[in-house]
Amino acid sequence: MLDADGPMSCPEVLSDDETTTLKPSGDSYLTPDPSTPSSSEERVKIRSTTTPAEPYDYFLLPVVSITGAVVGNIELSAGLPFHHLGGSRFFEFTPRAQVSKKKSLRPRYVSDHASKIALLHVRLHEQFNRDAATRRACGPTAMMPVHIFVDLSNIIIGFYDRLKLDRSIPLGEQVTPPPFFFEGFRRVLERGRPVARRVVAGSTNGGTERSKWPAYMVEAEECGFEMNILSRVTKITPKTRHRRGHRLHQGWTTSDHSSDDATAATQAKLGEQAVDEILHLKMCHSFLDHDPSTIVLATGDAAQAEFSDGFLKHVERALARGWCVELLAWRKNISAAWRALERNRLWTDRFQIIELDPFVDELFGAFLAGST
Repeated sequence: MLDADGPMSCPEVLSDDETTTLKPSGDSYLTPDPSTPSSSEERVKIRSTTTPAEPYDYFLLPVVSITGAVVGNIELSAGLPFHHLGGSRFFEFTPRAQVSKKKSLRPRYVSDHASKIALLHVRLHEQFNRDAATRRACGPTAMMPVHIFVDLSNIIIGFYDRLKLDRSIPLGEQVTPPPFFFEGFRRVLERGRPVARRVVAGSTNGGTERSKWPAYMVEAEECGFEMNILSRVTKITPKTRHRRGHRLHQGWTTSDHSSDDATAATQAKLGEQAVDEILHLKMCHSFLDHDPSTIVLATGDAAQAEFSDGFLKHVERALARGWCVELLAWRKNISAAWRALERNRLWTDRFQIIELDPFVDELFGAFLAGST
């Protein structure tokens, strides 16, 4: 078994020229016809040409370590690209039909816990190389325990949006929230480094009432994060009203309206208040109480907050005090101000942006039944 907190064996990975896609032919999915088929490939070929593939079939693929040992299993959707393992003695074809729920986001694959972590470790290979370059450039500061701060709402909403975009689902469409694998996210944040602080801030309708927390919040707490969960508050906001033939001005139509119209053009909804500010305060505690190290900040937000000058200003304060900073965010949510800061030569090698998009499938918390 894999050691959850120790070094992990990488699964067998094939080069890009060995990849393939199961392509539909009528109602069937066909695999390429290799010149020297193995018995495994023959089974796939027979299944493909004689039995129509159900739209939610999955293929069971064992994850193989560099020693040849099977360390776990993954189920891949039959209609999605995957590495061609037909010539491997570790390939097993085990179709499984899964009922599609209306307006739900389905995972690209389903695995056991160990396999998910092993694949995530492989995905992080390029970032591990960047980390080594950062340590060489920044010296002792980059070797100190890191300080992690997570803007939970920004990360979770970005996760949902990334899954929708990958599946061509409109961002405004309501879907059943998919499970978020927070332990995997912790591994992306930490990447095997010692940690001085782990801080999360977010909100729910129930606030500190733990029984009303979504599963990813409970998991975050189990991963050792300091939980700062507030109750959402009612906010009165302008309601954008579109009238034919009139342009909008500052959220309102420019056509004439009475005071009654103005009253009707507001709406009350639940929203966050002071969540970002808590993280700003916690970051300042690190600046004041600790020697310079690395701030690992998970958010794409750079705007000024309601009661503070925002994440961007606090990151600039950290950089001016000799800290290194990593920003982890979903590509769509990264403010242009962060990109400008990354281009600033004054902070070369001490500020970097790490996009979370390559890890989205590994952060989808779907696991084989009975796996832990």
